[in-house]
Amino acid sequence: MNVNVYERKLPSGQITFYLTYSIGGKQRKEKLELGKHKKGSASYKEAKAVCTNIAAKRTLEISEQRYDLPKIKSTISVLDYLNEFVSTYDKADNRKANAMIIHFRRFFTLDEPLTHLSQDSC
Repeated sequence: MNVNVYERKLPSGQITFYLTYSIGGKQRKEKLELGKHKKGSASYKEAKAVCTNIAAKRTLEISEQRYDLPKIKSTISVLDYLNEFVSTYDKADNRKANAMIIHFRRFFTLDEPLTHLSQDSC
């Protein structure tokens, strides 16, 4: 299992960083939000070191099969989350978003924290 740091050169000549790896035979690419850097600059060298550390962490997570752990640490309830989603829904017609809430009410207790939802409950 290899986790590789990939540098993408932008049209402006600056560099952004990605990780590439495979899990269960599926190739994945993860953009690292470390900003844009000019190759050879001090910020580039710092970002490259951070990328190497992240790649090492990701390798450890994958080898320990901890890569699918949820990263949500919020205690917001499902209903509050869905209501917030509907209120910030940017489409003119929000009937689909409201229908989603009705659908979720049939299957879930919406007062539970969002972290209690799992793939098994879906």
